Amino acid sequence: MWRSKIIKKMRARHIIIGIIIFVTIVIIVNFILSRDVLFDYKVVGEGKDWLSFYGSITSALVAFYALFRTIESNKKDAQIERMHQDLKDLRNDLSERISAINTSQILQVILEGNDFNITKELFRLDALAQDYTKLSNSTYFKYGIIDDDNAKAFYTAYCTLIDDLVKEDIKELTILLNRFKQEKILKTDYEEALLSISTRVTKNRQDFFDKHVYPAAKQYYLSESLKIKKKEM
Repeated sequence: MWRSKIIKKMRARHIIIGIIIFVTIVIIVNFILSRDVLFDYKVVGEGKDWLSFYGSITSALVAFYALFRTIESNKKDAQIERMHQDLKDLRNDLSERISAINTSQILQVILEGNDFNITKELFRLDALAQDYTKLSNSTYFKYGIIDDDNAKAFYTAYCTLIDDLVKEDIKELTILLNRFKQEKILKTDYEEALLSISTRVTKNRQDFFDKHVYPAAKQYYLSESLKIKKKEM
């Protein structure tokens, strides 16, 4: 806000200076043309010729300024249009990344104790862990390297949820499933441990998402929207 006020004051100052210079030139030209001799130098040409000459120069300057303003306006409009498209792309990307975190997938564990189902579940958890690793890496290259505090805040919250929480849940589930497969724990103990993980995933992970990830994404989107509004002023 304060920057836009400074810019407006500078523009007003430039306009006032331009008017003063124009009026001063008119007065000086009128003073010169009203005399046949100025400082021992004869004024060559008729007054109407000089007025026509300066009138042509003034018209050319006005036309040049109008062209310059038109070009600047078109550049600004094109930049604003690109910013709107970038904002739309940002909204879509943030939505896709947020939707990609589906903790319910972690809880889709097959409880039957035969080797086939357990092996299949272990492969599923491994594939899920790899998917989240790719998601975390792509988020870093998308937002982590941007020199913007809001982008980095979103990246930090998002990747903390994935790397420090979700992937740890997958790792713990994998260990638990392997122990059950190797018959190192009873099915009742396995189900009790699974219930504990399930409670933590459904509550704590959702709380972290609601308090950190979503607000960071919202703040980042709003900050980019504000940049457009300032540009349009």
